Amino acid sequence: MRKLVLLFIVLGLIVVSCSKKSAEPEENSPAVLISPSSYSAVVGEVFDIEIALRYVEDLVGVGVRLNFDSEKLEVVELGREDDFLTSNSGAVNQLTFTSDNDEGYVKLVLGILPASASVSDMSGNARGIGKITFRALSPGTAELLLSVDNASDSDLGLYNSSAELIPDVETESGNITISSGR
Repeated sequence: MRKLVLLFIVLGLIVVSCSKKSAEPEENSPAVLISPSSYSAVVGEVFDIEIALRYVEDLVGVGVRLNFDSEKLEVVELGREDDFLTSNSGAVNQLTFTSDNDEGYVKLVLGILPASASVSDMSGNARGIGKITFRALSPGTAELLLSVDNASDSDLGLYNSSAELIPDVETESGNITISSGR
């Protein structure tokens, strides 16, 4: 009986130890982020926000959706940033880079061809892939919410050179504080 109790204690400690490890975020997890993560603007101001990647390895495809408050912001212009994506002599294939100011979103889907030209950067530096030029419309705080949720939209996610979805991608959204400027 004593051995059985000891066995349950040991198993309990193992379960607690394993659950603690999985609850902590992994270091160097791939991430999609907004840069800058926060910005202060005045109504009528036009400014740029960058969509960037960090800690990516063997990347050949990226699909991102950015949701924003269309009563506070409007997209003026979209621009790709290809320096990182072409750093291994590949070509960028733009599948989608659109915005909808009524619905309040931007969708960016890019691929790198050929797959052998996949790119990696594990330095922790944010590597830009797209620029969004916004105009501030009304005072308040506008959240910029990133999504790479492949379950909600099959275009979204980060993909490796084997056309596999890269797991555990973190998103770091942002916010814009808009003042009336008076």
